[in-house]
Amino acid sequence: MGKEEYVTYEQKMSDYIDGDCIEAEITGFDTSCHSVEDAVSTVGCKPDELVKNICMYDSTLDRLIVAIVLGNSKVSRKKVARAINAPMPEFATQQQIESMTGYLVGGVPPFGYTAVFIIDERVMSKNVVFASAGSPYTLMEIPPSEILKANEGIVYNIGKK
Repeated sequence: MGKEEYVTYEQKMSDYIDGDCIEAEITGFDTSCHSVEDAVSTVGCKPDELVKNICMYDSTLDRLIVAIVLGNSKVSRKKVARAINAPMPEFATQQQIESMTGYLVGGVPPFGYTAVFIIDERVMSKNVVFASAGSPYTLMEIPPSEILKANEGIVYNIGKK
């Protein structure tokens, strides 16, 4: 998929940020920021200045769970289950992610759709992070407190190194 095919998703996120008065700055890039490595190379930041939105699926309650961790961290599904007092979720499929978020894999933002959001406590220790903003070619620079405000998530230790 070419960069121009993501414009609708990028605009949707921009409109959401503007409409909900979220303090974030979106930047578009000519190269992909799909992976942490790509984003580090493109932006010139460190992996722990980025966040990843790891999508999981709770089949018992038919709900999407989004674990938000630093770029240099992994997520513990056991800790996620503990955080929401539920069975251990599976990683979501591409189809589940796209149908439940309205965004394509590689551009899923940390808010703007219905899900259970869990933010790793290490994310909250940062002043500002870079997060996906609707496409692999856009990132938003945003304080973690604004992510929490926007997604009404919970903060919990869900990361593993």
